[in-house]
Amino acid sequence: MKKLYTYTALALIVILGSYQLVMARPGKGNGDGPPPDEKRMPISFVQELKLTDDQVSKITALIQTKNTNCAVLEDKMQENKKKMELLQWSKDFSQEKVDAIIKEIKDTMTQLMLNHEKLNVDIKAQLTLEQVQIFNKLQMGKGKGPGNGRGPGRG
Repeated sequence: MKKLYTYTALALIVILGSYQLVMARPGKGNGDGPPPDEKRMPISFVQELKLTDDQVSKITALIQTKNTNCAVLEDKMQENKKKMELLQWSKDFSQEKVDAIIKEIKDTMTQLMLNHEKLNVDIKAQLTLEQVQIFNKLQMGKGKGPGNGRGPGRG
């Protein structure tokens, strides 16, 4: 049974390592973030949605707040990864400690997803009905790259 817990912890570390590659932030680690998707060109939401200056300033503030919140959560995720790694080499290894770290990781990932979903809702609240329809169409085209399989509008 203890081997099962150890293998579970090792699998979690591998998953977290993969998560860090996908969710790499510019300025952190060795690279400048994940490589751009060559099949999809960046979109100017300002031009596509014909945003007003007021909309741009409000949406920019929303994005900056979300980025700040997510940076804290991503740092927490990295810290939990380090805790798990150290725990595996500790004399204090216990399943309770592993479970606590796994719970923290799951909670943090949930918070990251909720922040992303809240940003989309908050952005749509700043748009007209016509702009929301265009925004939804643009979001559905995001299915390429990391996060495939999560369905349209969730990437």
